[in-house]
Amino acid sequence: MHGNLEFDPIEGEVLVTGRLNWFTIFFSTLFVSLSLKWGKGDPTSFIFPLFLVGILAILYMIQANRFKNVAQVAVKEWSKMK
Repeated sequence: MHGNLEFDPIEGEVLVTGRLNWFTIFFSTLFVSLSLKWGKGDPTSFIFPLFLVGILAILYMIQANRFKNVAQVAVKEWSKMK
């Protein structure tokens, strides 16, 4: 995931926007659909997709926390410049 910092001097805001990596979403969807298709009838076929979704959720939370920290530092540094 990538991000963008926007400073709005008129409103006095710092906007942090996260950008999604579509490559990750595409291959995750592909792997989940293939594992469910090939594992039809197997009661354990849901384990891999569930694991993959869990890992992606954890990574999303880590990135969201990083963006929040970057926003706090950016606001602090920007307020020093005023």
